[in-house]
Amino acid sequence: MKLLQNGVLRKCIHEINRIKSTEEAEKQYPALAVHRAVSFSGAKNWKPEYIQFYEVVAEVRTADLEQLFEICNIGPENKIERLARMHSASVGDIVQDGRIFHMIDPHGFTKIEIAEGFGMKPTGRKLYSFDVDYSYTQYSGGTCTVEASSEDEARDYMSADCTEAEPRTDHQVDNFEYDYGNARLLDAVEVFV
Repeated sequence: MKLLQNGVLRKCIHEINRIKSTEEAEKQYPALAVHRAVSFSGAKNWKPEYIQFYEVVAEVRTADLEQLFEICNIGPENKIERLARMHSASVGDIVQDGRIFHMIDPHGFTKIEIAEGFGMKPTGRKLYSFDVDYSYTQYSGGTCTVEASSEDEARDYMSADCTEAEPRTDHQVDNFEYDYGNARLLDAVEVFV
């Protein structure tokens, strides 16, 4: 999952503080108006075109929104790949999971829409989801999701030990026996930055 943040305060705080009025500061720095609109209320004041003021600041190794919030606030640090300066996850930040976007709200998360073409560029990679046969006590069958640049690369990652694999996988449980040879491709979703 990716964490997106509006970095206007981090990047421009000194310039913003020199401006006498909030209204004038928001005219000169439109990202400040966006920050003020969502930093306390979250998705309630979200507009899809606001995405242009956000950037991907980190990739977090988890498939769970609550875990992402915890990891970005208290660690462990080895689950975070920092791509830019970032602050801890806060209200108004965005979590991207493939083509799905959630805003961190005062209480939980809300799925949001983003305007197409605003800052989100395809990476050339996709999230490949496979139906995988496995056995573990009374459970059998499940899905595996891998980020890769091709289906063949995704299948190669699946056949490796997923607890040590670099790409994101959603099945990191020990003692399962997987049958990757019969894995059926369910979906392939473009990854954006």
